Amino acid sequence: MARTGASRHQLGHARWKFLTWCADADIPEVRTLATTVDRWWSEIATFIATGPDNARSEWVKVKCPTGSGCGPAGSGSAR
Repeated sequence: MARTGASRHQLGHARWKFLTWCADADIPEVRTLATTVDRWWSEIATFIATGPDNARSEWVKVKCPTGSGCGPAGSGSAR
């Protein structure tokens, strides 16, 4: 549903269907997954609604600290 423009109602319905399916499952790991998704729902819903992530910028911060010379010919810019 990410980047689809789904409404809050559609997101809520998809969440309800998922959690109901998990609750009906007689598998402990599936119920644990449902608990985890429920706890993280605010963050998940924000991602679905907005779409962007900061993975690339986080990678740059970890791999190319300021002044480390990352990038072409030590230019200091990250690729």
